[in-house]
Amino acid sequence: MPRDGAIDAVEEHVMAGWDVTLADFHQLIGYPGYRSEIAPFFEKWFDYTIEGSRADTVIRSRQGDAIDLTELHRRIQSSPEQQYELYQTAQSLWR
Repeated sequence: MPRDGAIDAVEEHVMAGWDVTLADFHQLIGYPGYRSEIAPFFEKWFDYTIEGSRADTVIRSRQGDAIDLTELHRRIQSSPEQQYELYQTAQSLWR
């Protein structure tokens, strides 16, 4: 039976080992000290900006729409390249 591309993507995601948890994702985008390292990814990948800090953090599209953070996290985690880049940056910030 032919494989579904979505199944392959899920398996690749699980196998990659570069997961950033949702809680860690919130920390990365919410902590002001990480902003200069993290914000450029969202601008480059999605044309999004980060506003606020800590519990008041919001990611917005250029049109001003608030982006669902859980869905954004899922999108990043489903992209091996983005997942890897975010993970590596997080690890360097947490050292």
